[in-house]
Amino acid sequence: MSVVAGPSAGKVAIELLDAVRLARTASGLLIEHATSIAEAARLDWAEESARLKKFMLGMQLLAVLVGLTLLYAGVLIVALTWNTPYRMYAIAVLPLLFAMASYLAWRYLGQLSQKREERFAIVRTELSKTLYLLRSYL
Repeated sequence: MSVVAGPSAGKVAIELLDAVRLARTASGLLIEHATSIAEAARLDWAEESARLKKFMLGMQLLAVLVGLTLLYAGVLIVALTWNTPYRMYAIAVLPLLFAMASYLAWRYLGQLSQKREERFAIVRTELSKTLYLLRSYL
């Protein structure tokens, strides 16, 4: 094993030191970048969690409203066979109100379910950019 002395050995040592400096700088940047991606993922998850909670609450509300609509529709059938016109009008309006509220809840849930595609878009974009940069340098 021989040690190369001379100008080429100094050049190799300088290149090695430059590589170490570059690696040290790049590792700090990679850690900082990974931290920012993790923070973006945490924020996206918090938004997604809030959306899912609203979605579940909306589903429960929808189930209750549909149940009430069916209940009052049954009461309406009973009222139609009973000879009191005042009760019939009141009982006829209640199922319509519950049906309208059910429809609005259904539309709201539809809007919430469409927003699921928008979640984690920033994190996916940043990760794909990072992977592309890493692949291009490696």
